[in-house]
Amino acid sequence: MDRGWRLQQIDYNARARERLAKSSGARLWAWEIVMMFYEIVTTVDGYAEIRGIPVPKSHKARRAVVERHLPHLLDPYDDLYTLSLVARYYDGYAMTEMAWHEAARCREMLARSIPVQ
Repeated sequence: MDRGWRLQQIDYNARARERLAKSSGARLWAWEIVMMFYEIVTTVDGYAEIRGIPVPKSHKARRAVVERHLPHLLDPYDDLYTLSLVARYYDGYAMTEMAWHEAARCREMLARSIPVQ
């Protein structure tokens, strides 16, 4: 895959997340959190590809790349990974006040970790 594809994917994830954040009616915080996690996933994969590191095929392998080559992303990666699991698999989480607060915290984390384009 060419590098342009990764940049397009990062941009796509960011735009999808922004659209979810602005959607009217029911808030979609859980999916916003999932999209944030996939922004960081795509960024790590793109970093690996550019540096000639094998692109990770699992979250465990990706975390190892983060730990070794991008240690400043380790805490946000771990937090976003955990929160994305909660958001996707815990029934009822999406509409809770906790989800709203976590989405706000994740937005701040992501902005500090990955330059927003």
